[in-house]
Amino acid sequence: MRPYRLLLFSWIVWTIVFGVSCNSPASYKSETSFENQIWNRFDVQEYTFMPEENVTKWDVLFVFEHLENYYTDHIDVNITFYLPNGATRSRDYTFALKNDKLEWTGKQDQKLVTHELSVIKGFSFDQSGPLIIRVESKMTKFNLTAVQKIGIILKESKNQS
Repeated sequence: MRPYRLLLFSWIVWTIVFGVSCNSPASYKSETSFENQIWNRFDVQEYTFMPEENVTKWDVLFVFEHLENYYTDHIDVNITFYLPNGATRSRDYTFALKNDKLEWTGKQDQKLVTHELSVIKGFSFDQSGPLIIRVESKMTKFNLTAVQKIGIILKESKNQS
């Protein structure tokens, strides 16, 4: 009788784990870490995603992680989307990194500050296939110091209608 209980318990646990994981929103994350905390102006980063076909809308976030001695209160980037249907969308963004009191707006962990900055909410595309997102620094400095990591998060939008 004990093997039966163990089998039943295992089946219940797997059913719960599978059920929870199927109901969680889809999310993809791709990042680039800079060993010397320097992001060169011409070091363009590309991230390729293969999002699920059944999700119609996505929120796109730009991840910018820096040391607290980062030299300014903003980051200028160009973000280009290469869509599965061959279309291209590109735009320059200026993200504020400090509030009116000149405090970092991101999550702080000791001397590291991580920002998840909204690029597009409710972004959709009509074909399945690879989505390539290209990120390029538009700051005037040739080498941005105190930059630990950049990246892109693609997550299922809460509003799918």
